[in-house]
Amino acid sequence: MGGVQPTGGKGGKRAMDAHINLVPYIDLLMTIMTFLVMTAVWTKVANLEVQNATNGQPEEVEEKDDKPPPPIFVTIAENGLKYMVEGDTEPKEIPALGDGFDTEKLKAALQSYLSQYSDRMDEVHVKVKPEDAITYNKIVGVVDVITGLEFKGITIEPASSGS
Repeated sequence: MGGVQPTGGKGGKRAMDAHINLVPYIDLLMTIMTFLVMTAVWTKVANLEVQNATNGQPEEVEEKDDKPPPPIFVTIAENGLKYMVEGDTEPKEIPALGDGFDTEKLKAALQSYLSQYSDRMDEVHVKVKPEDAITYNKIVGVVDVITGLEFKGITIEPASSGS
């Protein structure tokens, strides 16, 4: 009768204690609290005011060269380094010095290229192409020179057999 269970007592009175399962109630409260917390965050984001930095005047659009700077290809071979800018017909060569490479010449060549695009450093890309027989230390030495010049985009990819 209404979830009230009679207990044996004096005078035929029934106990008024009822066992209520609180787990569904707690689950419902947690669901509602989660919903309220999530929607409270959304209302704060929706109320952010954005002000124009130009104080209501139209923003001037700078003319920007949409064409990115051409990438530089650096090929690492046993007999030396070859580098060229995309679109060049012939690569320029830096001969090997004994067991290593003349990294100062490579650094000077990359700095001269970089000076043309100093305002667009993030867009300049260098593609390093080591040949199969090149050791890891030589590749790292060349990549160290490139990263030392603060190039952001560096890719190492296998050299094609025709270079």
